Amino acid sequence: AVNIVGLVSAADLGESNYQAHGSPVVDVDFDGLKIDDEKARGLLIFRLAECVTGIVLHEKVKNQIEECGISGLDFVDPADWVG
Repeated sequence: AVNIVGLVSAADLGESNYQAHGSPVVDVDFDGLKIDDEKARGLLIFRLAECVTGIVLHEKVKNQIEECGISGLDFVDPADWVG
């Protein structure tokens, strides 16, 4: 079990395809997401403020999870993110 505390507003809304329901924080539907690396501040894992159901992992974390043989997770490239 993992508890990811806090939110990071790291979506590049100018380069993402999305529909916001009110303010573009918390409840954004993405059909292609672009992460702003500067806003991500070098974090390797965080919950996305614009879509709190989304967890963003750096490729280093993804690779480590796969190397450890941890199963039950699906990874989606941000450009293919729908939700």
